Amino acid sequence: MQCMLHHEALHDVICEPDLEALYYLSDVRCVDKDNLLGFTLEFHFDDNPYFTNAVLTKRYDTANIMDQGEPLLEGVEGTPIDWKSGRNLCEKTIRRKIKRGGSRSGETRTITKVEKTESFFKFFQNPVMYEDEDDEEDEDEYNFSFEMDYEVARIFRNHLIPNAVLWFTGEAVSDEEDDEETDEEEGLDDTEGPSDDDREGGTLVGGDEAAGDGEGVEGSVKKLSFQASTGFEAPTSGSGPADGKECKQS
Repeated sequence: MQCMLHHEALHDVICEPDLEALYYLSDVRCVDKDNLLGFTLEFHFDDNPYFTNAVLTKRYDTANIMDQGEPLLEGVEGTPIDWKSGRNLCEKTIRRKIKRGGSRSGETRTITKVEKTESFFKFFQNPVMYEDEDDEEDEDEYNFSFEMDYEVARIFRNHLIPNAVLWFTGEAVSDEEDDEETDEEEGLDDTEGPSDDDREGGTLVGGDEAAGDGEGVEGSVKKLSFQASTGFEAPTSGSGPADGKECKQS
């Protein structure tokens, strides 16, 4: 969890209620397909009071992830979360008392309504791709968009997992800020994107970095894990999670 909170983009999609559940996160792994036509992120959790799943996964089917250029996202599938009663972090129950009128004036009745909420765990739902504005109005406003969803996956695969120690200690934060300053000084231009023909059969997302530059992948190695890198394991007792904040999903 500490690695995630040190990354600005992930920090912004983690809401305060999520911290208690993420406290039980013990490892995150990335498993590339044998043909490199995609990858799966695995989030391993210790027993916890929120859901029964030991592992939550998110699978991405793409063009060859070692190719240079923008990836063609052909499919995404997340694990349905088996929430324990009353612990669903993706929704909240609102109870309101309403005064009755007429002959029963003065009496009240209680109305119960379930509302959707922001949560990092929306990441495990399939991302939303709207066909038109009417569909967008009907959907849960807090769902991850395709672009946002793949950006989160890219951060885990290309940054956090292969460089877990640096993100755990916070050293990677200053390194990334230095890289951004260098890019601004050099005034780097965007490269020309693929043609319309390249976009057929899937959804085009991300940039060169999103395609996967092979960082953390060597030879036939297909599984990466940040637990092995940091030696960090989720505690089962003791002090609670780090201070939370308001998340910024959009």
